[in-house]
Amino acid sequence: MRLLISEDQQTLRDILKKRLKEDGFSVDDAPDGQEAIALLEHTLYDVVILDIMMPYQSGLEVLSWMREQDIQTPV
Repeated sequence: MRLLISEDQQTLRDILKKRLKEDGFSVDDAPDGQEAIALLEHTLYDVVILDIMMPYQSGLEVLSWMREQDIQTPV
């Protein structure tokens, strides 16, 4: 299962990524909404974890963009 974590707090992002990888998940991470969108443009994910308050574009803006692009991945 492939996951995307988009979280601007590096410590939290690193902990989540490490723990999920230990449980066998493939995990990509993004520190802001712009990078999350860049990853979503080129990769299919099974689940996306979005922080709401991030630099450049909020998690809600990323979610809105995903739905406009007809990306129906669970968030």
